Amino acid sequence: AFHNIPAATMALCAQLRETFHLQPNELGAAFKTFNLHDVSRLFSGLLLCPFENLQTGQDVVNLWRHEVERSLVDRLPTEEQQDAALHRLFEVMRNPAYFPNVDVETCIEDSDDVFGTFLSDDSAYTVLPEVDTLQS
Repeated sequence: AFHNIPAATMALCAQLRETFHLQPNELGAAFKTFNLHDVSRLFSGLLLCPFENLQTGQDVVNLWRHEVERSLVDRLPTEEQQDAALHRLFEVMRNPAYFPNVDVETCIEDSDDVFGTFLSDDSAYTVLPEVDTLQS
């Protein structure tokens, strides 16, 4: 799954640029361009996770999905636009050219994985427990 992440990311960015190309916001300006800075932020997040924390292809795809949502989707100004971006993300995830040996439907339907560093003794990027677990 690792070697397909750059191609999947570039395909997603192309789809997002196409979807949101020059759509004006309330001020009449294009609100998002999805450029290399966004891609750089996404890959920087991926590199925070030590390789040993990614045991399966599904772990890799879940991390990639998390970083896409954090770096690209969350930056869109409206819920409607975020939903459209998630739809595009899921289209890319379902493309067998990118993640052929991963059960992407499970990644889409069941993955609520959130990654972070604040619970790790060594500041390693890991899957964080559910909110209910953190509160107890």
